[in-house]
This record gives sequence, C-alpha cells and structure tokens, in this order.
Amino acid sequence: MGPSGRSTCVLALDTGSTWTVIAPSILERIGCAPDPSAAPLPIVTASGIGNAQTSVVSTLVAMGTRLESFRVVAFPIPPQSGIRGLLGLDFLRRGRLEIDFPAGVLDFSVA
Repeated sequence: MGPSGRSTCVLALDTGSTWTVIAPSILERIGCAPDPSAAPLPIVTASGIGNAQTSVVSTLVAMGTRLESFRVVAFPIPPQSGIRGLLGLDFLRRGRLEIDFPAGVLDFSVA
C-alpha cells in the first residue's frame, strides 16, 4: 500500500534474498517509486551484480503479517516469471517460519 493506492501481487518466498524485492512498476502504481537521487544499493542476483534503488511502502501485508513503513528494493522482475517480487529475510526474520514439505504446509508467525 502506498500514497496512490494498493496493489496485490505474487511474491516468491526467498530465504536466499537479504531484501524484499518488488518490481518498480508495482511501486510506481502505488505511488512509491524510488528516489533516483538516493544512493544505489549494490545487490547480487543470479545473473550477476547490479545496483538497485529502495523505496518505502506505507504498508506491506504478507503471510498474515502487516508491516508499516517497510523498506523494499525496487528491481525488475521478468513478467514471464509469474511473480512480481521476492519476500526476503528482512521480512522473514521478524517471525518464525516453518516449512513441512511432506505435509505441504508453510506457517509463519510473528514472535
């Protein structure tokens, strides 16, 4: 959620991502476009090293958890991936994550 509205999008849970990442087009739609004058954040991706901008979303709701004024990384996500971002460790470290693959259960709770 941002100053211009809200958007629902699919984020992949990524325990290998330090940051929560959202596609710039989503951030622009909700009025949370990153500040181009801010210092870039160096990031390592599967395809190499790059620079990204950050932005603060007013509210992020994921896995039953609501966070206010949450900083995310704006980085292009290929549309054919079927996702619009990554839910990273900056979010996941706020709670307890349990994954039971045989049962097909994922549980996240804030401590």
